[in-house]
Amino acid sequence: PKSDKKDCGLKIPSPVAYPWVNDSDVSYSLQYTKNILSENNMELSALWKERSDGIIEKSCLESFDISHGNEKSDRLLVWLDNYVERGSFDDRTLVIINV
Repeated sequence: PKSDKKDCGLKIPSPVAYPWVNDSDVSYSLQYTKNILSENNMELSALWKERSDGIIEKSCLESFDISHGNEKSDRLLVWLDNYVERGSFDDRTLVIINV
């Protein structure tokens, strides 16, 4: 992936790449909101205020020339299938933003 970006006033970290759970030769990248918050030392409420500045578009995988399919449903399946945060018991609660 490209290096970190800063074209919307916030520093956008590069997505994190993980080996696919079914084939370690294939990797998938994910962009975490927590990484954007940490990189910019901000709270989630402040990030929501910045969304009008294009933060969502600037942080999406496509802005890093990464694609996991053209259909949003395909990208959601990749995300659901590739959760690898060890020690976490995330219930996979999601918020979907359609831009």
